[in-house]
Amino acid sequence: MTEPLILPIRADQIPQAAHAMASAFAEAPRFRFLVPRDEQRQAKLRWYWEAVMRACLLSGGVVHTALEKPGGLVQGVAIWDSPAQRPYSVTTLLRSSLWSTPVRLGIPAWLRRRSLSSVLAALESPQPCWYLNAIGVDPSAQRGGLGSALLNRMLARVDEDALPAFLDTSAPDNLGYYERFGFRVTAESTLPNGIPLWGMTRLPRHYTSQQE
Repeated sequence: MTEPLILPIRADQIPQAAHAMASAFAEAPRFRFLVPRDEQRQAKLRWYWEAVMRACLLSGGVVHTALEKPGGLVQGVAIWDSPAQRPYSVTTLLRSSLWSTPVRLGIPAWLRRRSLSSVLAALESPQPCWYLNAIGVDPSAQRGGLGSALLNRMLARVDEDALPAFLDTSAPDNLGYYERFGFRVTAESTLPNGIPLWGMTRLPRHYTSQQE
């Protein structure tokens, strides 16, 4: 099997990457809560992920893409927010178009997003840390190692920076997966729709080895 290509995203790839992310998260509990109507979810999520990726890049974060081959379609994406830029600044919200969320998603979805954001913010993430905002693989390319390749690429950078990494997940099946990469559950909460939510922290390698 050919090793996937993990590369920093190019500006012209953002729409394609947003399509992959919208497909990856179409049935995720938090996004079904955010956009309950199935017929609207794909289009709204494509806009949302485009805006999130632009905001991440504008604020010094990292977005990696997974490609099957050079010049191929974007099949997977990992979005990492910078330790120094959380939450996003007003300038970033304006330039990325995230400010227009009430218009693009609709007021009800915007209000649900605010309630969701308050729950996520309450999880006790280490500060400073690299925050894995999202990682997703298009359903047509899942179970091919793209997610692992995306994680490993950035975790090497995280270890070089000697900083923790943090993520949140509402999928119980993901807990064991992320534990394989050194993440451990450090916070728990519940989404507004009653779905459980876990915060997971990974200490940098040099710190972990000193504790052993």
